[in-house]
Amino acid sequence: MIAPRNNLTRVVSGLIGRNKPPIEIKILSFKKDRAVVIRLASAEQVEVVEDGFDHRSFFCNETDLPKLIRDIADREFPRSHQLKISLKRN
Repeated sequence: MIAPRNNLTRVVSGLIGRNKPPIEIKILSFKKDRAVVIRLASAEQVEVVEDGFDHRSFFCNETDLPKLIRDIADREFPRSHQLKISLKRN
């Protein structure tokens, strides 16, 4: 699915709310050269892997996830208006 960057947290929160863990959400730039992977094992355990300009991993819970996604999206996708989002159920 293609989603606008300004609605990214709303789209990701909707995907998490509609699907039960374990799931993996992959957010790619339109050129597919930068990615953010969100692995949700449970509501208390969320892993966010940043693979693009920076290569980092973060661990947080579901309540801290929207702010973390906004911060990472501002850093990884500064000039992208459209992002590709894919969902994988494990």
